[in-house]
Amino acid sequence: WWPLVEKGIEYVINKTKAPFTASDVKGYCVKNFAWLIITSDMAGTYAGCTVVAESDLDNFSKRREMLIWVAYSKVPGAAEYTTERLETVAKDHGFGYLVFHSPRPGWVRRAKKLGFTLRERVYEKKLG
Repeated sequence: WWPLVEKGIEYVINKTKAPFTASDVKGYCVKNFAWLIITSDMAGTYAGCTVVAESDLDNFSKRREMLIWVAYSKVPGAAEYTTERLETVAKDHGFGYLVFHSPRPGWVRRAKKLGFTLRERVYEKKLG
């Protein structure tokens, strides 16, 4: 399964300048800390992948959130289909919320169209 998804995961990591590697993602999946969902088109051909995990973004409430950690698609416009599928997976596994974060400004409008609402903005300052 890894050779199928590795390039897409690396693409997302490079595009977002993420602080983790594709090997980190694989390790979390292998240890069952994260779950890989492979998406195919109607012909059964690989179309992309999504890696999800239980979110620790909100440690103060008792709500369960499924975090979309990495999402990659070879098919334009797949976010709508993928979001619907992830909602079903999340509900089936007892999650009440689907969350993601991204440094890419284009997601502001897209997230709203997909039914997401902005909860907070995160700022950081590197020390040292």
